[in-house]
Amino acid sequence: MKNNTTKLIPTRNYHASPRLTNEFKRQLEKEVKQCFINREFVELIEATLEKLPVKEKISCLHYFLKLATQTLRTPDPDWLMSNQDVYLEYMAELQQEQQHFEPVRWIEAELRYLENSIERLTKDDVNQQLNIMKEAQQRLSKPWLTKDEVMELFSISESTLSRWVFDEQMPCRKRGKFTYWYKEEIDDWMKKEVA
Repeated sequence: MKNNTTKLIPTRNYHASPRLTNEFKRQLEKEVKQCFINREFVELIEATLEKLPVKEKISCLHYFLKLATQTLRTPDPDWLMSNQDVYLEYMAELQQEQQHFEPVRWIEAELRYLENSIERLTKDDVNQQLNIMKEAQQRLSKPWLTKDEVMELFSISESTLSRWVFDEQMPCRKRGKFTYWYKEEIDDWMKKEVA
C-alpha cells in the first residue's frame, strides 16, 4: 500500500538559483508552503543548495530557517480534496518520518557545518598568507637576491632579466656559477633607468 500511496503524492522538480533574489525568495516561499511532508522540505533545501557557493548557501539556509518557522506548510488543496482518505492513511505511516526529517534541526545542523567549514578555510588561508609573508620577510632581510627572486620581484622572464643585465647594464655579481644581485645596486640602477 505504501508504494501506491507514495506515487499518489505529487512530486516536484527543484531548481537552484545562482543568487537569492526577491523573485527566487517568492518562488521558494510558494514551494515551501506546499511541502507538507518534512522529507520533501529537506529535499527542496538540498536541491536548492546544491549549486550555490558556500557563502550563498549560508544566507539561503537562513532564509529557509525563516520560512520553516513562519510558513504554514499544507498539502495542495485540490489534491487533498480528491485524495483525503489516502492522505490520512499516508500521514499515519509518515509520523515517525516527519519527526526524523525535522527541517529546523536539519537547517541548524547544516548551518553549523558550513560555518565551521568557512572558519576552517579562513584559518587555512590566514596561515598560508602568514607563511608567504614570512618567506618574503626572510628574502627581504638579506642584502642580495637570487635570479629567481629578481624575476619574481619584477614579474619578468629569464630572457628579460638577461637582456637587462647584458644590454641595459643591470648590476649583478658572480661567484663561480652563482649569480646574485644586491638590492641597493638594483635600486640605484632603477633610479638611473627611470631618470
